[in-house]
Amino acid sequence: MFNRSIKYIILLILNIVVLISLYQSSDDGDAGVFDTQFVINLLEERDELQMSVIDMELALEQVESKITETEEMLNIAEREISVRGRQFQRCEAARTAAVVLANEQAVQLDQPAAGMPVSNCNESTAKLRFARQELASTNAELTELKATNQDLRREIDDAKAQDQERLTLELEALKAQNAQLKQDIENPIYLKSAYLSGRKCEQPRFEELVCLTELLVRPMFSKAPTSEVVVTVYDLNERVVAQATFASKRAQLFRMPLGRGKEVFAGEFSATFEVEGELLASTGHSITR
Repeated sequence: MFNRSIKYIILLILNIVVLISLYQSSDDGDAGVFDTQFVINLLEERDELQMSVIDMELALEQVESKITETEEMLNIAEREISVRGRQFQRCEAARTAAVVLANEQAVQLDQPAAGMPVSNCNESTAKLRFARQELASTNAELTELKATNQDLRREIDDAKAQDQERLTLELEALKAQNAQLKQDIENPIYLKSAYLSGRKCEQPRFEELVCLTELLVRPMFSKAPTSEVVVTVYDLNERVVAQATFASKRAQLFRMPLGRGKEVFAGEFSATFEVEGELLASTGHSITR
C-alpha cells in the first residue's frame, strides 16, 4: 500500500506538470506557435522518473523479501528451542528417577534384614553405585543442555536486533530517496555537483599561467534538463575562458575545445550553467600546472 501511494502521488504530479505545459503550449498556439519538442521532452522525463519509481519499488520488494527470510530463520530457531526444551524435560525426568532409585537403594542399605546374604548386599551396593553414576551423568547432560539453550537464545536475540537495525536503515534510506525524488520533481532544477578539468598543452610562458587545449565539464542536475544548457567557464580573475551551448537532457561530460592551446591564469576556476531559465553556479575547481 505504501509503494502504490508513492507511485500514484508521483504519477499525479507528473501528469499535472504535463497538462500545465500542454495548456501553456496551447496558449502559444493561438499566436501560431506550438513547442512540440518541449512537450516531448517533458513526456520523456516523466518516463524516466517513472522508471526511477519502479526501481525503488523493486528495492522495497527486496527488503520485504529479506524480512520474510529473517522471519523464517527465527521460526526455525524457535523450533530448535522447543526441541531443546523437550530434551531438557526428559533429562529432568531421568534425573528425578535416578534420585528416587538412589534413595530407595540407600534405604535398603540402611535397614539390613537379619540373615541377609552377603551377595544381596553386594548387589544392592552395585545398584546404588550405578544409580549414582546415572545421576551424575544426567546432571552433566542437563547442565550442558542449559548452557546450549542460553547460548542459542543469545544468538537469536542478537540476530533479531541486527536484522531489525539493518532493515530499518535500508527502509529509511529508501524513504529518503523517495522524498528527494519528490522534492526534485516539485522544485526548479538545481545543480547537485559539478566536475571541471582541462587537457594541458606545452609549458606556458610564465609560471602563473597554464596552457589548455580543452575544458571538460560534467554537471549533475537534480533532474534531466528540458532545455539547452549554456556552459560558461571563468578563470581566477572571473574572465571568460570558454562558452558553449549543449543540447542535453541529462548530466554528461561537456567538451569545450580551445584550439591549439590557450594560456590562462592557473588556480581556481568556476562555471555557470544556464538551463530552464535558471543560472546555476559552481566554484572551487582547481587547474594548475
